[in-house]
Amino acid sequence: MNIKYALFAIFLIWFPASNVYANGLELVELIDGREIRVQLFNGVPLSGSCSGWRWGAEGECPSMQISEINIDVDGKEIFIPRSAYSDLAAPTKIKLLPGKKNTGFDLVISGGDAALAFQAVLSFSFNRILQRKVFSMEFKDKAWEQTRYSFP
Repeated sequence: MNIKYALFAIFLIWFPASNVYANGLELVELIDGREIRVQLFNGVPLSGSCSGWRWGAEGECPSMQISEINIDVDGKEIFIPRSAYSDLAAPTKIKLLPGKKNTGFDLVISGGDAALAFQAVLSFSFNRILQRKVFSMEFKDKAWEQTRYSFP
């Protein structure tokens, strides 16, 4: 049985997925008997750092982008490279799902709006990141990218 809850500021609110707010969010869920804790922080891009392309913001500097993600499993931190999230702008929702064949979990990040909407799926074993797949919600089969990680 999965128990889902989001802890935001001082309030305990029950959500199957949690909305992302300006100063961040903490999401905790039990998956396969393990406590998965995710902390997602947002930041405003620094002035002059808006060159390049970001998911959720095309041709403009986003008002918000993910600046940090921390994940721990049963109190042990998982290393997450900045490349797994630094190009994800305008995040709106996150949720945790059991991984395929109960071998880990997926962090699903939704963001952007309308034609710029995206979904990023960061897949983890219970001790490391395995891959990231980001795709356009408008053109799921045609606009996507995938990265596989081989960190020990």
